[in-house]
Amino acid sequence: MENKTVVYKLIEGDIMELYKSFTVILHVDTKGENNLVTWTFEYEKMNEGIQDPTNIMDFLVKVTKDIETHHLQQ
Repeated sequence: MENKTVVYKLIEGDIMELYKSFTVILHVDTKGENNLVTWTFEYEKMNEGIQDPTNIMDFLVKVTKDIETHHLQQ
């Protein structure tokens, strides 16, 4: 089994106007031909009125599915 992890820690940009800290972790477990992708978000809101970043989560799920579809077509 092979494990791969990439950590993105945001340090500036529009999203940092809403969150004190924002980290995205991409983890892939590979076993033979199978891959399991896990996205983890660690964030601290500036205040309770800020929404959870579900739009970003939805986008990353779509990107992951698009990548999977692309690889399955080859």
